[in-house]
Amino acid sequence: MRCAKHWPTAVPGKKLDLPPPNNLIPANFEILPKDADLSARPQLVQQWDGADLWYMKDDRFKKPKGIVACKLYTSDLHFGVAPQAALFAEVWKRVLQEYLREYAYMADCAQLSLSSTIGADNIELKWSGYNDSLLNYVEGTLEKISLLRTADVRDIFAQVKEQLAQEYRNHYYNQVFRLGYAELNTFLVSN
Repeated sequence: MRCAKHWPTAVPGKKLDLPPPNNLIPANFEILPKDADLSARPQLVQQWDGADLWYMKDDRFKKPKGIVACKLYTSDLHFGVAPQAALFAEVWKRVLQEYLREYAYMADCAQLSLSSTIGADNIELKWSGYNDSLLNYVEGTLEKISLLRTADVRDIFAQVKEQLAQEYRNHYYNQVFRLGYAELNTFLVSN
């Protein structure tokens, strides 16, 4: 009760407000008519220097959903060759996930998702969800990724660095079969 009498005079440190409007919530759930030509096999829509755009319509599941996948190939930091580059890619992925956390929550409320996977020589980003708002989600995510370069993410980096250091320290305490899988993966990637 002593705290309650101080509430009217308390000055909050942060302003509480409503969240921003969620422009990712879909409004159109119509299903496009069947087209055997577009659903038989993927169609090459356009080619650029270093990029291809493919399209395939799905007539089987009859849901207004889509998937957009993007593989980023880069030779920065000898990605795909040096172990340091693999570590850098893992740190980048985790910093990105934390940086996009609030935006990912808005997307989750709209039944949209983003997954990122580190491959041997690429980073794959895959968006999925309702096609009415999927383009907004992809554009918004790519815009935020481009802003990541100039954003102050030192706190996020420190947190990710500590998490990874803890995981690496605990690695050899895993079950033997997990260690075997990890070594097999390392062997397969290096050969």
